[in-house]
Amino acid sequence: MGIIRYRWVWIGLAALLLFGRTAAAEAGLVTGPRALIEQTTGEFLQAVANNRESILEDPDLAHRLVDEIVTPHIDVDATGRYMLGKHWREGTPEQRDRFLFELRKMLVRSYANALAEYKAGDQINYISERVSEDGTLAVVRVKIPRPRTNQPADVAYRLHKAEGEWKVFDVTIEGVSMVTTYRSTFRVKLDRQGLESVIEELAALNNRN
Repeated sequence: MGIIRYRWVWIGLAALLLFGRTAAAEAGLVTGPRALIEQTTGEFLQAVANNRESILEDPDLAHRLVDEIVTPHIDVDATGRYMLGKHWREGTPEQRDRFLFELRKMLVRSYANALAEYKAGDQINYISERVSEDGTLAVVRVKIPRPRTNQPADVAYRLHKAEGEWKVFDVTIEGVSMVTTYRSTFRVKLDRQGLESVIEELAALNNRN
């Protein structure tokens, strides 16, 4: 079975790109997980506004803006390790690097493509921020509009502190985890054909898009 393209899974991470600023974002202050998400939103929206005509002429510019502004706040390494499970440990350093390279490309492409799914001005409602007692893990819950429906999606960002900085490593939509979804998708192919096959299929998927 090929890699399933769970497009809806990216609703949550796309919310980083598509909704309005708050006072914390305007002031350029990052004081916690929620503030990080909100400030990243503002930075990206400003970049899109400043480059709107250029993006229309060069769609790859949207990918570059995502890569520059959004992905530094995503812990791609941790996400990749969780997705592969035991197969991460079994892979060679070269295979791990190639998997992370293709995963990052898939993330960037998915975020950029998600821009087309939303309308400027839609509102995101921040429900709660919960930080662990030791201050290393956090969950930020939000409700965001979904394309072509009046029902908002319940989204939860999971973040951890990596080298002193908050980074997203998973997102759940209506209780379904991105990491768990892709881990389940990869598992059959990993068990039957190994990590190399998954890397090749990811690369082929990225090249087609």
